[in-house]
Amino acid sequence: MKKVLILFFLLSAWRLSAQQLPQYTQYTFNEGLINPAVTGIESYWDVKTGYRSQWSGLQGAPTTAYVTLSVPLNKNFTLNDYTQMLTNSQNPMGRPDDYSASASHSGLGFSVVSDKTGEFKQTHIDASYAYHIRVTNKFNFAAGASFGINNINLNISQLVLVNPLDPAISQGSNNQYIPEAGLGVWAYGPSFFIGASAQQLIPRTISFTGNPVYNQGATYAQYFFTAGVKIYMDDDVTLLPSMMIKPKDPDPLTYDANVKMAFRDNFWIGGAYRKSDAISGSFGFNIGSFLTVGYAYDHTTSDLSTVTNGTHEIMIGLFLNNNYNTTSPRHTW
Repeated sequence: MKKVLILFFLLSAWRLSAQQLPQYTQYTFNEGLINPAVTGIESYWDVKTGYRSQWSGLQGAPTTAYVTLSVPLNKNFTLNDYTQMLTNSQNPMGRPDDYSASASHSGLGFSVVSDKTGEFKQTHIDASYAYHIRVTNKFNFAAGASFGINNINLNISQLVLVNPLDPAISQGSNNQYIPEAGLGVWAYGPSFFIGASAQQLIPRTISFTGNPVYNQGATYAQYFFTAGVKIYMDDDVTLLPSMMIKPKDPDPLTYDANVKMAFRDNFWIGGAYRKSDAISGSFGFNIGSFLTVGYAYDHTTSDLSTVTNGTHEIMIGLFLNNNYNTTSPRHTW
């Protein structure tokens, strides 16, 4: 066979697999990675960075690194929303009787996500915008959009080729830039959130050759539906179950079921189940009104469990320009 086996695997995965975009265990701490409507939802500049090593021990397994920034724009929200400031000082976890919906405002975001599998690498660079409407004093609705580019690179120098002039990768571009776009909506209140989003709304063929016979890869839209509730166990403990559903065609839909138990503003532990893939455990903590740290481990339950030591993921967040000295996210979990 003249085709490179690795290349064939990668392009087939692009056409058939749901994981064209990175997956995250701790996505509830950074919903902006999958839904642009969350942009600007908090009153501070929300900076997060993370690293995920998927299927550790398996050579060429996916690794993902990201940096995101979310900035609210309306001063009525960031400086003059005294009700929110007083509520945060009394109970930052936001019980329903204390909670006040945020003032209508907009937000801007920026993200860089690097995702590498073997010698195949994607770098997503995107900007996002969202507008949050105060519908009632307990309820907000937001809509957002994201636009950017995806740099797709195949490092041919690290591939061992049966044929150095393999037609599957010769006379083509091994470094490509393609446009990408996303849309999302998000509704939230003191005890719930629900959202829907779509990514990769500009379909493109992915090819590393000028020969159309080998045009096996293509991007396609990725859809996400998320929802969660807050259950107040007592004055200091909050239970936060949530779910993300990811439909895909032609295969059955997949889903993530999550639960987190938060102890006031200081510490949390959690668990998750990803259909036909993994079970996860996580923990994290907040340090004052500036820093949050989270770690998650996925135990693989698919057939890959015999060749991998599981998945490790770490997340670090900074609360910048935090005028209310909020010690934990107020409107996200």
